[in-house]
Amino acid sequence: NLMEYALLLWFALGILYPTVRSFWPFTLLSGIPLQWLMNMTYAAMGYGLLGYYLKKYPLPWKNTYLLVGLSGFAFIFVGTWWMSFRQNSLYTHSLEGMTLGVALLAIGVFGLSTACISKFQDGKVFSLFTFEAKASFCIFLVHTFFSNIFSLVGFTVKFLPCLISIPVIVIVNLICSNCVYLILSNIPVVNKGLI
Repeated sequence: NLMEYALLLWFALGILYPTVRSFWPFTLLSGIPLQWLMNMTYAAMGYGLLGYYLKKYPLPWKNTYLLVGLSGFAFIFVGTWWMSFRQNSLYTHSLEGMTLGVALLAIGVFGLSTACISKFQDGKVFSLFTFEAKASFCIFLVHTFFSNIFSLVGFTVKFLPCLISIPVIVIVNLICSNCVYLILSNIPVVNKGLI
């Protein structure tokens, strides 16, 4: 029950409030209510708690994760498209990590991933999932470094149409980050903190 209360509080102040804070009537808030917004660092920890909770108490219907993930994607896509159209420029608020659409998409991806892993307990797919799970913290730490290097050398979304350039940049960044993990995981003192 305490975990559910903590998740409810996290969802209200770390996900819903950041999603609506830039819209009326929430723009009228001032004083103490502005301090209710959960710090992004603590809000990010909520995803870890949510993952643990969903792993321990999975959603009952097997297609729930797919529906939740698709609704999150729709929320992100429609919100970004609609607000970009209204402002005549790219609206990025719906793409931020502590918003409703991203949280729903994360729940869907997590649920589908855990369901897939249970079906592929042996073989190359499971080995790849296991490797990426071990490398994820290192990837999180170093991917920004490669993004900055890419920007310095002109390897940005503008070098090709964005439908091509974005996946290419993501794949190259993932490969580079995985290479860093492979190097660091073979250093005796360092690998204890990574694995």
